[in-house]
Amino acid sequence: MTAPKIFIDGAEGTTGLMIANLLQPLIDAGKIERISIADRKDKEQRRAAYEAADLTVLCLPDGAAREAITLMQGTKTRVLDASSAHRIEKGWVYGLPELTAAQPELIRNAKFVSNPGCFATGAVSLLRPLIDAGLLDKKECVTLMGVSGYSAGGKKAIARHEENKNTAQIFSAVSLNTQHKHVAEIQKHAGLDTPPLFMPHVLDVPRGMMVTATFNHAALKGSVDDVKAAYQNAYAKTPAINMHGKSSQRIDFSLFSDINAQGAHAPPRDRLDIHVNGWEGKKGEGQVRVTALLDNLGKGAGTQAVQNIKLMLGL
Repeated sequence: MTAPKIFIDGAEGTTGLMIANLLQPLIDAGKIERISIADRKDKEQRRAAYEAADLTVLCLPDGAAREAITLMQGTKTRVLDASSAHRIEKGWVYGLPELTAAQPELIRNAKFVSNPGCFATGAVSLLRPLIDAGLLDKKECVTLMGVSGYSAGGKKAIARHEENKNTAQIFSAVSLNTQHKHVAEIQKHAGLDTPPLFMPHVLDVPRGMMVTATFNHAALKGSVDDVKAAYQNAYAKTPAINMHGKSSQRIDFSLFSDINAQGAHAPPRDRLDIHVNGWEGKKGEGQVRVTALLDNLGKGAGTQAVQNIKLMLGL
């Protein structure tokens, strides 16, 4: 049986390099064949690669990803797009395999799959089970805080942070005057009627991501234990998402210490961890805080792409 052919368009970028490295064992085992071209910017060579590929992975800026879809029209290649260009577009399947029980089959059969954004992976993984379980009203205006390592910004951000050793930039609030590009994606795939209020921040370490939603008890139709049960039910059979049973007084980036000791191009972590914490008062006061921890270049990008590639190619 002939191995399926895969073409990574944009393999020189941060995500493209990560995906290529993760696929190498499958290439070495003869389970897939990777198509390469001499000039990555030559449209004729790219078009020929699309025609030959069973699956094309787009690791391009949004505008270039849209142009690529136009360039490949008339070919039979299937597409996994790692950009944010098509994450809420009609005709594209959202590539978060844990979104619902039906999602893996939808991805398996889709021609066009959009790989989720890193912040969105954390936020949707936290919110969707609460809405599906009836614990969170989809009309609620949810507030999310996100903190990420600088590699989430791509090649330019990595270079900027690694060249600039100004300690005043150790923690920065970003996207202050514009809506972050993951907001519409989070709203749609979490199932919210109202766009969430999202506050993203960048930490001066290469890797890691924390996304947190905080609710008072008036916003949730259940207790801390009900929230934990919703996650346990949603992710019981999903090894890439794990819920911690014990509450913690502190959650930090120590989970990513080994990765960050190696830098932005260290091997990725393929799991997302969910923590549920909170307190309840005697008069109905209280708070529930749910937090997702993930590697922004792992489950937030590269390993998630490989999950989708394996589903799409039946591996």
